[in-house]
Amino acid sequence: MIIQILKAALSFIIVLTYMLSALICSPYRLINSYKFKKLTSRLMCFYTKILNTVLRLDVTFKNLDIIPSDSNFLFISNHLSYLDIFAINEKINLSFITSQEMKQRPGVGQLCILAGCSFVERRREKRDDQSRKNELQDLYKNLENNVNIALYPEATSTNGQEVISFKKPMFIPAFDLKKPVLVSVINYKKINGVKINKSNRDSICWYGKMDLLPHLWDYLKNSKIEVEITFIELVDTNRFESIEDLIKYCRKITIEKYIPIS
Repeated sequence: MIIQILKAALSFIIVLTYMLSALICSPYRLINSYKFKKLTSRLMCFYTKILNTVLRLDVTFKNLDIIPSDSNFLFISNHLSYLDIFAINEKINLSFITSQEMKQRPGVGQLCILAGCSFVERRREKRDDQSRKNELQDLYKNLENNVNIALYPEATSTNGQEVISFKKPMFIPAFDLKKPVLVSVINYKKINGVKINKSNRDSICWYGKMDLLPHLWDYLKNSKIEVEITFIELVDTNRFESIEDLIKYCRKITIEKYIPIS
């Protein structure tokens, strides 16, 4: 319990320090919102490395050489937990796409805004053509201004049994603008030295109707989490005649490298 409390306190201080740093920089958003996003994503990388040390999230990266240094891209991956974001933020400056529901969560929403996230409405009863048009327009502008966008195309986190179907809409700006897609896969390997399986996965995977804060509190009991992120391919969108072909290919190579939790 004492270790949990200490981890929680240190994590809170790190997140709060990031938010204060981003808040100090926020007037810059009025001058150039896209450069602000790039700045806050760099800040996120710095603070995430510290946070992951506290959370005992040990991240290994494979195929780092395929990450482009001279062009921006759409980053995609399978999605199991909020921990995915902490893991990838160690290595790449990204602006994440998240839901309006996350934006409306007290504290979390403010953090997402200061992190330069883009928000989409995933609740069918609140979605309409105009909101979807505005969301896509926002992504077009970000990519046109060389902001690296992170997308979890499953549109939800899962229990890790499989890579579920990829949703089409958020691929559209990258396909139209002929931006490359950096396809990656995240595999959680061990929890406290034990191979991840169905019996222990719920201390990492956050899905369904799980509440965020109780799940995070339970996660803090862990002594070490080992995770591997593999950058599979920088996909040239010019190769594909249709967006459907692009999405099908991206999901195919993700599935090939994903290790289902069983």
